[in-house]
Amino acid sequence: MNYYRVNLSTSIRSARMTFLFLLFTFLLSPVLANTRSINLAEMTSHAGRIVYGRVVEVREGKHPQHEGIAVTFIKIQVTEMIKGSTTREVSFMQYGNSSTQYIAHMPKYSMGEEIVLFLYPESKLGLTSPVGQGQGKFVVRNDVRSGQRILLNDRANYALFARLDATKLNSKLTLSKAEREAIAQPEGRGSKGLEISAFRSLVRKIATNPNISLQ
Repeated sequence: MNYYRVNLSTSIRSARMTFLFLLFTFLLSPVLANTRSINLAEMTSHAGRIVYGRVVEVREGKHPQHEGIAVTFIKIQVTEMIKGSTTREVSFMQYGNSSTQYIAHMPKYSMGEEIVLFLYPESKLGLTSPVGQGQGKFVVRNDVRSGQRILLNDRANYALFARLDATKLNSKLTLSKAEREAIAQPEGRGSKGLEISAFRSLVRKIATNPNISLQ
């Protein structure tokens, strides 16, 4: 008798976790599906918040309301909110962790890491992630060759300016010399990274002019 009770309990627990996972996948499916290459204008448009700052907390745990969902809690000390309400810190929950319910291309975070993050608006479950997964997380570092502060995403900025008209960008957003040089450099493996100040100002201009066609 006890065997059947334990077996039934295990089956119910398993069914519940499967339901929660399917519910999560349904609620966040647009986020998970968007792994195609996206350009900077699309990334900026899809982002609910764009934050530049430093990672000050990374903690794995369970969703506060749905214990069957593994999450990672991330806190960013804000240097600049490029898009979104001004705040000193940004905290968010990202689905999965390093060992369970792991999604291969979902970015990871390191303490002290300096980043520019394009975050989707939160889902109904309070979850979010970078736009285009690793494409929407840019890590800032020092470039030894140039002495500049540069940034790269996990695709080495591949297709970041694809389908964008350089002439329209320059004329409609009144680009500076540094911004023009940024969009003209090679992408992918040939990319040397984008200078952080030029990148931030370019994104700021795109974010404040959402109705301008740049393609």
